[in-house]
Amino acid sequence: RKRIYYYDDQREIIEEGSDYSGRINVTHSHEPENGSGTAILIIDSVQLSDQGEFICIVHDT
Repeated sequence: RKRIYYYDDQREIIEEGSDYSGRINVTHSHEPENGSGTAILIIDSVQLSDQGEFICIVHDT
């Protein structure tokens, strides 16, 4: 596995040097009052070589 994006309350990191550098866009929202939220990761200019399994991991802090 290789991380391509990371976000927490203090930082947002798009991993440089990955095959997806410059093609990742992320939008997210968080509603602290009910602990819910959304995250959408978009890979622009998708290529056949991008095919693979992508995993999203969420931790409650």
